[in-house]
Amino acid sequence: MNIFDFSVIKIFDNDSSSISEFINSITHQKHDFKDNIELILIDLGSIDGSNQLVLDYKSEFPENIKVLEAEDKYGAYNLALENARGKFIHFSENQDILNENTLSIVYKSISKYSDEADIFALSNNESGIFDLNDYPEYSLIDLDCAFINRNAAEGISFNEKLSDCADKLFISQIIQKKEKVVLVKGKHFTSPEEESEEETLSKENVQNKFDYFFNFLLKCCDKPYIQYIIANELPSIIHIEDLNDFFDNDKEIDEFWRSLYKILDCLDMGILKENNTLNSNDKSFLIYLINKEFHIEVKNESDEVFLMSDDYLINDLSKHRLRFDIVEAVDGFLNLSGSLTSNCYPRDITFKAIRKFENGKSEEFRGKYVEYPTTNRKIKRFLGISWEFTYNFDMKIPLKADEKSSLTFKTLFSDGKNSVEMENNIIFREFAGLSVQGNYLIKDNRIIFFRLKTFYILPYSYIKVLKLELKSIVRILRLGGPFITQAIFYRLLYVMLYPFWKNKKIWLFVDRQESADDNAEHLFKYSIEQDDGITKYFAINKDCDDYRRLNKDCDNVIAFGSFKHKLNYLFSEKIVISQVTRARLNPFTHENNRLYEGLNTYKFCFLQHGVTKDDISWWIKKFHKNLYMFLTVSEMERQSIINGHYNYDEDRVPVLGFPRFDNLTSKSEKQILIIPTWRRDLENYKDFISSGYYENLKNLLSDERLIEKCDELGYKIVFKPHPELLKFRGLFKLDNIELSDEPFQKLFEKASLMITDFSSVAFDFAYLKKPVIYYHENDDYHYEKGYYDYQTMGFGEIVYNSDELVSKVIKYMENDCIMKEEYVSRVYSFFKYHDKDNCKRVYEWLYNH
Repeated sequence: MNIFDFSVIKIFDNDSSSISEFINSITHQKHDFKDNIELILIDLGSIDGSNQLVLDYKSEFPENIKVLEAEDKYGAYNLALENARGKFIHFSENQDILNENTLSIVYKSISKYSDEADIFALSNNESGIFDLNDYPEYSLIDLDCAFINRNAAEGISFNEKLSDCADKLFISQIIQKKEKVVLVKGKHFTSPEEESEEETLSKENVQNKFDYFFNFLLKCCDKPYIQYIIANELPSIIHIEDLNDFFDNDKEIDEFWRSLYKILDCLDMGILKENNTLNSNDKSFLIYLINKEFHIEVKNESDEVFLMSDDYLINDLSKHRLRFDIVEAVDGFLNLSGSLTSNCYPRDITFKAIRKFENGKSEEFRGKYVEYPTTNRKIKRFLGISWEFTYNFDMKIPLKADEKSSLTFKTLFSDGKNSVEMENNIIFREFAGLSVQGNYLIKDNRIIFFRLKTFYILPYSYIKVLKLELKSIVRILRLGGPFITQAIFYRLLYVMLYPFWKNKKIWLFVDRQESADDNAEHLFKYSIEQDDGITKYFAINKDCDDYRRLNKDCDNVIAFGSFKHKLNYLFSEKIVISQVTRARLNPFTHENNRLYEGLNTYKFCFLQHGVTKDDISWWIKKFHKNLYMFLTVSEMERQSIINGHYNYDEDRVPVLGFPRFDNLTSKSEKQILIIPTWRRDLENYKDFISSGYYENLKNLLSDERLIEKCDELGYKIVFKPHPELLKFRGLFKLDNIELSDEPFQKLFEKASLMITDFSSVAFDFAYLKKPVIYYHENDDYHYEKGYYDYQTMGFGEIVYNSDELVSKVIKYMENDCIMKEEYVSRVYSFFKYHDKDNCKRVYEWLYNH
């Protein structure tokens, strides 16, 4: 039996696109693969051909590669431990690809320290051998960074009852043998780290964590590094928002608290306070639970507010940073939005801005408190206790002609007993309008710049702008990194051209980078026919079909990301787009776009891709998107936005109709259009193939009764899958189905009836007064329900099983697919306009605003 230096273990599950790259990264290690490395690949049930691809590699390297099968992650790891022949074991997780010299570097450290330590861990910053009693923080080793002595792992396995922390328990048992780890410094991975998702807890998960993780480690919790491991796993428990929702009765809640305090009572307060690997908010909450006490100390003489638990300083309110989301000069106002996060109730905090003029006069403006309860700025509750609060504010400050003034901000704390004013440090979030590198903007013949907690407002001066820009360039050079040369070029070009271009009106239209035929294209075609002195461009990737089509029909179609696009982007008065994701409109997205902050003073006009029917305030909230226009088609849709938690002013949400509606036509060709939307939770093949979504769609597309009746009555079934669904099309039987890649408007024109589930395309189809059937067999839609109720507002029948669906479709076909009067009435009630003047209305709104 061969004994290798390393056994590298990798599980795979429908990863054909990445598993080959991973295997090649191991077989091409400088630490010779054939002589020194064993590769154990474990299939968790792939169906995409991954298994055959892996077997092909095994046939090439029969002595080095093992292929096993298992049902779950930790069962697979235990199986690998039983079969591993390497002296050291490495578990590869996520999409990480080892650099070609990683194993050589690790082996050198093993050769030097193998008698002193059992775990060697990849590190970005540190190197050397560390005693865990002196450096307890180094006990927190990620499994996919570790190389583990196989002999030390003898008799130790992954506890398969632990859903997310079996790896931590496994490592904690090994490090106790020698109480030392070796860190191996270097750049070891070629792929970016994936964002880790917090585990979705269940009662069983929590109970198993108490029984098999915490209770096991409590036996040896006298060791500081074990306390670190325990403390760093507790956030997964304390992040339960509401115990009453999580548990079924008071008895279960009482048992939970007893189990939690059994752990907390064993934690050394001194060690916990020194644990800087914990998130500060989590650590302070744990200390609060242990102390069972929280209070606020106010020092009026020094304008300080201390949030305390016993003698532990949770935080100093005066040291919190005021984070600006929006800094913009629009329509004669300076609009400011921002937030401050703390453990203080919002009722105790307010903000004011003090504007001082050159003549010594001053005036104050108070911030308006706004809530975002559907976003990460909602009240953060741990175990039913409201713990962290975000105070969000909006300010609208009128700007005066030729104004010279300064603007400072004060945070006011008042709990009814004490009142303190603080001047917090200010930082800018991405897309705020300003940044550290670009700390000024020019708009409407005035300069607004930021320095040392203060905004300054001045009349435009070329010399002043040049001085500000030179300082920005110095900051950019100090920052370093990629794309700085390009950023400096465009920034200087902007400053030089501004005196000549400042009065140019430029509108830039975008649908998607890779396609058009949405609201932006239709409005663009209308707008370029208007003689208004405005220069209009449509940006789209040069290598796509829609670019070639548009370029034949229209002038001013420009390549997305080209020099011409970037230059006109910087000088645009308005960006008019059907997609709300900023990456889709910004040609500098992948070139460190923060270097261009201050230059982007456009008005972001959102035409929408589909009618807003669900509550998507978690996504299109003001503090991140800051839309100048949020176009709607219905008064009901508009009210849901202005009365929801989006926080847009009423005048920014007009009801004008979608531009693409003007070009909707109906020339039915006896087609049944099946057009489902996607499900965000179907992340891989295994999820998809086992879902009711797949089963129902598969059955519908192969339903013999439907196919035979369509054939008898002369109808054709057309399937238009969602882009995310296309990769699974090989799983469907489409012998009697036309798989369409036609534009939506052409599909709507030719179809006689639409079958959908929750897709917003039903609104376009219903606008044509054509029948819609909603197929809702599974209540599995991922968006939060909004104002739109399918039962009372839908444009067609809702069916809940395939037999009923097919019967409805057949009945419609037998009656020439005429929309019923009940649903025609709903169409007229929902849409405000039913004419062909949508482009005209939207254009006029943009022109007048």
